[in-house]
Amino acid sequence: MISLAIKNYLEMKLTKKITLALGLAIGSFSFAQTYPLSENFWTSPEFQDRVMGSYGMHTGLEPKINEEEGLLFKELLVLLDQNMELGRDRLKNAITPESSAALSFMLGTVNLQLGDLEASVEAYKSAIKKFPNFMRAYKSAGYALAQANQYEEATKYLVKGMELGGADGTTCGLLGYSYLNLDKYGAALNAYNLAMAYEPDTIDWQLGKVRCLIYMQAYGEAQGLLEDLLLKDLDNSELWLHQANTKLAMDLAEEAATNLEIVRRMGQASLASLTLLGDIYENRAMHKLAFEVYSEALDRTDGIKALSKVRRLASSLVQYEEYEYANKIAERAMSRFESEMETDQEV
Repeated sequence: MISLAIKNYLEMKLTKKITLALGLAIGSFSFAQTYPLSENFWTSPEFQDRVMGSYGMHTGLEPKINEEEGLLFKELLVLLDQNMELGRDRLKNAITPESSAALSFMLGTVNLQLGDLEASVEAYKSAIKKFPNFMRAYKSAGYALAQANQYEEATKYLVKGMELGGADGTTCGLLGYSYLNLDKYGAALNAYNLAMAYEPDTIDWQLGKVRCLIYMQAYGEAQGLLEDLLLKDLDNSELWLHQANTKLAMDLAEEAATNLEIVRRMGQASLASLTLLGDIYENRAMHKLAFEVYSEALDRTDGIKALSKVRRLASSLVQYEEYEYANKIAERAMSRFESEMETDQEV
């Protein structure tokens, strides 16, 4: 049965009937690895108030700044808004072994926004060394480490930040993301559930939960969550691809083909999703549709990457005695990429 989200999309978006395909197909999609990395913006009055007003108020979690450092902060907020590199240099020159951990934390945040992850982590660790219970420094170090793909270390800093009272949707979600990349699916699922308790409408956390469920082979639950998300956002091609992935895992190739065809008609199909759709059609002996989809794949700028699968399709077409389509797809491949082919591909 076609899901409610698919029915709604067909009614809203498609003028032609989508042909479904049953058959064996294998394939997977890479999931987007997105997450917010910084909560600080120099032009934000809320951030400026927090920077200027929080240090020293929570004596167990925030370092103190003296009057001179307070004046420096005000100067830096203006300079960083105008030229972040100059602001960073001014801040680095002001940091001494005796200066407040708040200055090191600020340097870490500047480096994070400038994309210097190694320097960012170093500055956050310096802030923590000066002030061991600096909750925000632990959390921010975790953010930077996760962005640098250092997931094992990132989890330690994120958990410590949460233990110090810094649990929120972003921190829990990023902890789930880190665990997921460490193949710790149960821990990742728990973290994503906690993130959703704080931020129930954040799609990144919901998609993270979907990934966990798929890896844990809880396909029905993953399917249900994706169905809810699609009903809210029918134009999100990523969601359609995620759902196609779960349907393939559940041996629902017919419905997976529907999802892939929708993404194709949205103009959002990747080379991988096109060739997978073509495989499903060919496994269903729907040769004309398979030929059309693979022809579209070959017309892409990265179409040469599909040549190995085109060869497999041509072989299948010959076995089915569909010589016309086998000849056409071979000619199309040769006309597009003959000069770039290796000898075995030409043969």
